[in-house]
Amino acid sequence: MLLNENELLNACEWLVQNAGPSIKYRTLTEILGLDVNDSIVQETYKEILNSKRLKFISSRQKENGCFGEKSFHHGTDSGETYLRELFEMGVSPKHEVLHKGIEYAKVLHITKPESTSWITAVYLESIGRAGKSQLVLDWYREYSERFSLLYKNHREDWLIVKNGKPATYYLEIPFMYVIRTISNSWWWLKEYDDSSVAAILDFLLNDMAEVKDLYWIAPNRQLFAYSNFLHLIASNSIFLRQPSVIDFIMSLEGLWLLAQFGIIEEYLNLKNAFSFISSRKNDDGLWEFPIDGVTKTKSSWHSYHGFSLEENWRKKESSIAELTFRVCLISERNRKSRGIKRKK
Repeated sequence: MLLNENELLNACEWLVQNAGPSIKYRTLTEILGLDVNDSIVQETYKEILNSKRLKFISSRQKENGCFGEKSFHHGTDSGETYLRELFEMGVSPKHEVLHKGIEYAKVLHITKPESTSWITAVYLESIGRAGKSQLVLDWYREYSERFSLLYKNHREDWLIVKNGKPATYYLEIPFMYVIRTISNSWWWLKEYDDSSVAAILDFLLNDMAEVKDLYWIAPNRQLFAYSNFLHLIASNSIFLRQPSVIDFIMSLEGLWLLAQFGIIEEYLNLKNAFSFISSRKNDDGLWEFPIDGVTKTKSSWHSYHGFSLEENWRKKESSIAELTFRVCLISERNRKSRGIKRKK
């Protein structure tokens, strides 16, 4: 199901030789486990620091640490998008641009105390990826306690979404930003408690997988963040119908985030989804997109999705490097992560 050692090493060798600096750096450190002080790792990191993309993102940052001209959560030219991209590029949280962006996110979280909202979780995602954070821990404890209570009393309400019928407490459903925040903080958050996470994942991957109409969970309110993010893989509809480019890219992100919990092989729907993607291996032991129309523009970074780390997508090798890296990363991260402990 997951990649064997020979498959992984063959693909990583190709990535190190052919991919751009961000994929090469993350392959060396996150998959092959090289130390950041290794000479080849440091040389590759210098290439990231000198990249045109990092210089552009730096030019969009203001003195107070925010980015762009609009709100933190708003499309491609926003703090949320640029922080996500910086992390994905492999930029260190200690780097001045990323550090200032994270500090600005902390200010936003403190000055916007509505910690029950998904917008706050946007800020927390960046904070949690940078290191252990009391802000994230406090939010997680509050959210998990509230989820457990609402799940006990309103689970059936959450599942009633047919014909536009509103669901009770729809903002409390653990959708995209909740999962991103917990997953990207799981490397240290798991030290505290994971029974609530087990319940959240079971709800999303079992209960809600059977719900058909997830776009409209309240009148004129699109639950985009769940329906496109996890439902395609939870319901296995990603390979039961022809997915769009965005569907496919968001499904890959969903698998990556879930792999950080080490649960890909614990759920049949996740095993099927990963098998669908990993089966697209070519004769060279690399992976190619199973759908047409995947371009750098369509895979560019956005509040809800993003994929592109290679600068030059005119070469076929660029899209192969993107998908091969993601397949290897999902497989290796899941292997290294322990599963979720469940209450007996």
